Amino acid sequence: MTSLGHASLERANQRASAARESHLDPHSFKEAANLYRKAARAFKHEKRSSDAGNAYILEAGCRDACNDAENAVETLKKAAEAFISGNDVHCMLICPHEILLCNSICSIVAVETLKNSTNSSIEIHDYRKAAYSIHVVAYIYLSDSDNLGPACRNFERAANLYRQNNAIL
Repeated sequence: MTSLGHASLERANQRASAARESHLDPHSFKEAANLYRKAARAFKHEKRSSDAGNAYILEAGCRDACNDAENAVETLKKAAEAFISGNDVHCMLICPHEILLCNSICSIVAVETLKNSTNSSIEIHDYRKAAYSIHVVAYIYLSDSDNLGPACRNFERAANLYRQNNAIL
């Protein structure tokens, strides 16, 4: 029997394919994005965090295709959170606002997703969201003692982004 997540994912893939074939119809991309979100939520409920993260990434792509940059950024953050909260917990890293759970594969994907989220946030001049994403990246690097250099560089970058437009924690 197919799970609700897989069924929603199949419908979303069909809708996204139709949107591309119909000359990038924004309405079809929005429908596909909503279906991807439904799939991601179903996967989260099924405790399949990697599948949820992938569905959120596909949703973000659709939101970006229909010129909804702000929601695309938020969706990328949800993708990162889904990857970070994977069931195979190998390490915990403590952020000021939350506890993040990650394993090595999920943390690599989460870092890439957060970097994409950061770039999108900077494009729409939301420096606070960009700084927070980089802040989380720094904590991911900090969880691996071999990556202290990248952790420090990301903390410095987050601080510089927080300074933009007087953004504060």
